[in-house]
Amino acid sequence: MMITVKNDFHNSECRLRLRGQRLSIWQIDRCRATLCQPDDCWCGGIIKQQGPDSIVDNEGQQYAARLDFDSDWNWFVRISAI
Repeated sequence: MMITVKNDFHNSECRLRLRGQRLSIWQIDRCRATLCQPDDCWCGGIIKQQGPDSIVDNEGQQYAARLDFDSDWNWFVRISAI
């Protein structure tokens, strides 16, 4: 499934292929770099998303991103439907 992550502050967006509910570190880094260029900017959420409908799929379903940890305390971003 493809999702679109948007940042209304910078007028940018990133499309990601979501397999399951986790984003890979590569996807997280690419999304952050695409949505918000300045490293010291605090404009968005965990993957630099900002604004209403900031994470949606092709059919308009909204999603939320949250930081989570696995059993070895490695962090990842979990995407789930709202």
